[in-house]
Amino acid sequence: MQTKVVCLDLLVSSNRWRSEYHLFAKRLLVTKFPSVALHEVVEESTRAINPVEYKAKFLFLGLENIESATGDIVNVSEVTANEVRSRSKVFKTNDILFGRLRPYLRKCTVIESPITDGLCSTEFIILECKPQLILSHYLREILISTPIIERISSMQSGAALPRVSAKDLLKTKIPLPPISEQERIVSRLSELKTERMMLMRKISEIQSVCENEISSIFNS
Repeated sequence: MQTKVVCLDLLVSSNRWRSEYHLFAKRLLVTKFPSVALHEVVEESTRAINPVEYKAKFLFLGLENIESATGDIVNVSEVTANEVRSRSKVFKTNDILFGRLRPYLRKCTVIESPITDGLCSTEFIILECKPQLILSHYLREILISTPIIERISSMQSGAALPRVSAKDLLKTKIPLPPISEQERIVSRLSELKTERMMLMRKISEIQSVCENEISSIFNS
């Protein structure tokens, strides 16, 4: 069992009353690579507009369109401003969208081709990587890794709808390997993603065969 003595002044000044915050805040991040604060390698994009000021039709991403952990974008289609009535954030290719509501759900994705731009819910924190320092796909995987997501989740606030603030997210420290090592990791993960997609298609085919087999009972 972990314990930590925290003075009352620190609790009040941090505006954090959850014990997890103080346990993770001081825990050393053990990594074989140097650690940097997220704000050192990314910029937060805060551009937001009224949908009527955008294109006639556009892609809109909500938290429900991002699969947990995999980051796959699902069930998305072009919409009009009449379908999105609230102010929304603007994203573009290579941006990282990190879901700040219930961050432990790991709703995080990289915008990539064929998607070039669109609008998204303000429940996303949009990060722009500094390409000379960090790769988007590497950072996405780091942000959903268990050690980092535990730290991020410890900073969430709000009982019914817990969220992490952009300010707290950007203070999070992450391991930063050389670009060459990041490229190696991204390449390997890309291979594994391709394999995962192939297996998912196979599972879908098997399910379809099973359903057809059962359907034949009723159609005979």
